[in-house]
Amino acid sequence: MVLSAADALEAKLAQLNSLLWCVQHQDDAWRTGKGAASQKPLISLAADLARDARMLLEETKRN
Repeated sequence: MVLSAADALEAKLAQLNSLLWCVQHQDDAWRTGKGAASQKPLISLAADLARDARMLLEETKRN
C-alpha cells in the first residue's frame, strides 16, 4: 500500500511527536551524564523526521 503525501506527512508528524514526547518525559538523570550521550542520535532522528515532514508538506502543496 502506498501512502499519499498527506497521509505520509501525518505519519511522520505522529512519529516526531512521539519521539519528542519520550525525550521530554525522561528524568533529569537521563538528560545529564551518561544519558546525555544517547540524546544525540535521538536529536538526529528528530531532525530527519522534521526534514521528511517538510518535504512531504511541500509535495502536498504542489498537488
